[in-house]
Amino acid sequence: MATKTELNNLKSVADLLKEDLSKRINEEKAEILEGLMDLAKGIYVLEDALDEKLKPIKKRKYVRYPDKDVAQYLLNQFIGKPKQNVEVSGDPERPLVVQVAPEIAAKYGLINNPDTTSDESPSSTENDS
Repeated sequence: MATKTELNNLKSVADLLKEDLSKRINEEKAEILEGLMDLAKGIYVLEDALDEKLKPIKKRKYVRYPDKDVAQYLLNQFIGKPKQNVEVSGDPERPLVVQVAPEIAAKYGLINNPDTTSDESPSSTENDS
């Protein structure tokens, strides 16, 4: 079993790797974005072809078809991920209980201390409306 010092050293290695990756991404961000755009749009060449009236046209021949998942990823990064509805069913007489991470609960004032591990409930003003 690893000692606390060994675990701290592993964390340091992970932090160093994260820093190195961050630097590389920053250095190559233009090429990375260009590659993502190519994946999203697909890569094609224009070939000479004939339309249905035998008129000469240029037609796309894909070397790599557009990747819908990459296109969706880019849109989500630019516009933001669309909100998704969640349907919840259950006994209408019983309240719905949702557990929230302590850090998030503290950020929104639901609890005072994010280090608290006990189940603290929100203030009673929530039920006054």
